[in-house]
Amino acid sequence: MKKCCLLVLLLINFCGAKSQIRKSIEIGKVDSLYSKILKEERIITVYLPDNFNPAFKYPVAYILDGESFFHFYTGVSSFLANNSIIPDMIIVGITNTDRSRDFTLPPDSSSSYKPNGGGEKFISFLGKELIPFIEEKYNVAPYRLVLGHSVAGLLVANILVKYPALFNSYIALDPAIWWKNSDISKNALNLLKPNSLKNKAFFLAMANSNPVGILNSSKVANDTTGYTNAMKSVVHFDELLNKHKETGLQNTFKYYPNENHNSVPLIATYDALKTLFSFYKRPGFQILTDSSATVLENHYKMLSEKMGYTILPSTTDISGLAWRSKVLDKNFKRAKMFLEMYIRLYPNDANGYIEMARYYDELNDQKSAAEFLEQAKQKNK
Repeated sequence: MKKCCLLVLLLINFCGAKSQIRKSIEIGKVDSLYSKILKEERIITVYLPDNFNPAFKYPVAYILDGESFFHFYTGVSSFLANNSIIPDMIIVGITNTDRSRDFTLPPDSSSSYKPNGGGEKFISFLGKELIPFIEEKYNVAPYRLVLGHSVAGLLVANILVKYPALFNSYIALDPAIWWKNSDISKNALNLLKPNSLKNKAFFLAMANSNPVGILNSSKVANDTTGYTNAMKSVVHFDELLNKHKETGLQNTFKYYPNENHNSVPLIATYDALKTLFSFYKRPGFQILTDSSATVLENHYKMLSEKMGYTILPSTTDISGLAWRSKVLDKNFKRAKMFLEMYIRLYPNDANGYIEMARYYDELNDQKSAAEFLEQAKQKNK
């Protein structure tokens, strides 16, 4: 038995990653592509998830106003992902060259916000150039999210109603729905068809831009002071979406009465991600039962169906549940169920076989332990 334990420890040390002292922290990699549509070079910054594995598929989040929002979005996203509240994502921050031109549509010659009206071209750039560029370079899942604030939020809303196939989830933070007398709301009536937004999710955030006090969202719609025109356009857009439930859209609206236009993005992004992925967090398992392994596996099957690609529980999570069962609960039968799941879901991961070898070693079944150790060696060749 001691010999077998020694072999297990040696293999664990052999397979485990060596800890390294990090001398710098790299949040994202700057990249670029030339857009034939926009006729200019476009700079992007790409963030890869913690413990990025090129063999795994990751959903992608596209962040407009990348130079302003990339850092805080990656921080919020990685925090939530590391706590299994949302999936790990590749994040693409798109640096601006001319946001008034790119994010507004249709053109408005009466506006002092110029140049404007190039939103259709920018959407074409996203769909025909940037998204294919990212999907060629990285192993991505068929799930995309887009986030925008202010006029970038206006662009997000336009993509939702006009080109919904581009993304799965949409986040519009205090969007400029007021643009050209709320043209988007008027045209949306012709675009919102039954099931046209099926399986799409939209988070709409509104800040308090009323300079004379706080109004609740229901009073905003009836305010006649003129101070709340921007807010009213957002409220009316939300009402329009809610009147057309037949589209199948999963629509969430949240008003932030204590936040202004510039302060709302951070808190609203956190709320948006938790809302859009409210189904994602796995069961807590405060008390483990013999059905817990099946519950865990079924949860990830549900996630796979919702997200449109295969999602598996992490090896760390499965190992932790097996350890709890074996060491804390002294339930070897349940521990074996988790370890069998580990090997079934990750058949090429030597660590799963090592843990099973340790399991049999503790049961004094040295023959089985040796068999799993041999399989672990084979996986490491």
